[in-house]
Amino acid sequence: MKKSFNFRLKPNTAMLLSDISNSYGLTKTEVVEKAVAEFAKKYKRNVHPLAKFAGIWADEDVESMLKTIRKSKTNKNIKVDL
Repeated sequence: MKKSFNFRLKPNTAMLLSDISNSYGLTKTEVVEKAVAEFAKKYKRNVHPLAKFAGIWADEDVESMLKTIRKSKTNKNIKVDL
């Protein structure tokens, strides 16, 4: 089921959305969905996999984990409470 959103667009963005929709025979919803999917695909590539954990751990915990990893690169069994 699709979810409804209400948001404002600048006049030139709204006109561009309408032009794209009409030119390609797509609904405005389809254009926005495709644009968001492309945006996500483009920017997901540039995010480090560990970025999803940003802000979860205290600096001291991160330093401790990095120290353990550096000490023994073969020992990746680190317990972390999330």
